Amino acid sequence: MVQYLVVAAISQVFTEPTPQLLSYLSSHVRTVCHRDGPKCGGSPEALASPVVALHVRRGDSCNRVRDEPGPVNAFVTTGRGGKTQRANYRYCYSWSLYRSTLRKLQQRYGVRTVLLATDDALGEVLRGLETDKEFNWVYLDYPRRQFKKNGWMEFRKDLGEDVPLSLASVFELLGSADMLVGSMGSHVSRVLYNKMISSSRTSMLPPFVSVDGYGVPA
Repeated sequence: MVQYLVVAAISQVFTEPTPQLLSYLSSHVRTVCHRDGPKCGGSPEALASPVVALHVRRGDSCNRVRDEPGPVNAFVTTGRGGKTQRANYRYCYSWSLYRSTLRKLQQRYGVRTVLLATDDALGEVLRGLETDKEFNWVYLDYPRRQFKKNGWMEFRKDLGEDVPLSLASVFELLGSADMLVGSMGSHVSRVLYNKMISSSRTSMLPPFVSVDGYGVPA
């Protein structure tokens, strides 16, 4: 527990928002309310319901889409003769899988509001939020077409300011959530989880569901 708290404290220091970041966040955040709950008002009971941070990984992170939760190591596959070998592809996970996971959290914990982060360049994830009335949705509204897979993001020179500002805003927006659904093979989900630990209102580690099968490194 101590090592998680130390990492969380370090993450808090390096993700301290600047006035410029807070301005970007406030001008790009959008809320879609379908029912009472956090961010949308209502009864004290509804406002006290837990909030989920949802990180839907896309962009340059994957070559294939998978409808089922991932293996322990998404970079490893079984070759001829049952031999374990390194895979030359990576999975992202379907919106339906994330959605079914949210529904399970709703049934177990009474979740009403989802804070959503995604680098989906095709618009699949955001397209249905206005009609998806089981949850309230909070997300950042900015052009995502530049996330279309075209080499590793770290080495591209054609990206606008929305890329770094949206990433930093995600940590600030989602970091106060009570639980996480994401890909723990992703540095974004890991940093986000550490941010959540530092802002937790309880002495317990926030619950999380990792769709790619990775856990939080000890």
